[in-house]
Amino acid sequence: GTYPGNVWSFTTEDYAPVDDFESYTDDIEGEATIWQAWADGLANGTGSYVGYETAVAGTFGETVVVHAGWQSMPFTYDNTKSPFYSEAVRTFDSAQDWTQHGITTLVLHFRGKSGNSPASLYVKINETKVLYDNGAAATTMPVWKQWAIPLADTSANLKSVRSLTIGVEGSGAGMLFFDDIRVYAVAPEAVGPVDPGTAGLGALYAM
Repeated sequence: GTYPGNVWSFTTEDYAPVDDFESYTDDIEGEATIWQAWADGLANGTGSYVGYETAVAGTFGETVVVHAGWQSMPFTYDNTKSPFYSEAVRTFDSAQDWTQHGITTLVLHFRGKSGNSPASLYVKINETKVLYDNGAAATTMPVWKQWAIPLADTSANLKSVRSLTIGVEGSGAGMLFFDDIRVYAVAPEAVGPVDPGTAGLGALYAM
């Protein structure tokens, strides 16, 4: 016979995570640390260092300055000596296909510090390099920024993405934070501050 059942409902995600940095811990032997997933200067000879030297709250990651979730990845760069750039590389266990499910955009979130040396931020999809379009100011902005990269504008082999590299080139040193690296079918809207103007104000104080 036929029997009435419960009504099911579900939603689909707007994105697929590439790395949300939530799973990393201080488990060195289990290879669950950030720097075991993201190879930094200790492995590739550049001026980068990911994570902190001492674990806090069960992780080598950052648990206060986060975009979402409970931790982000601290990325220290030192371009004052050869090779004058800093990179962290995530090599995937198996190649990812970024042409499936209508994927169009790679998005990552980053935050700088006002005391950082100005330097240029970039990513590499495999070995295809994409520069952040805001130049050297990227590293000095102490707010979370959403960087959306239209994948069609790159010449990367999107059917076989084997690695993703985060890099900083230029002089100086500093620290950045990275969080929520995702791929989207529809690029999310970037919300920015809007000057409300001065019309109708009763008073205006300079802070």
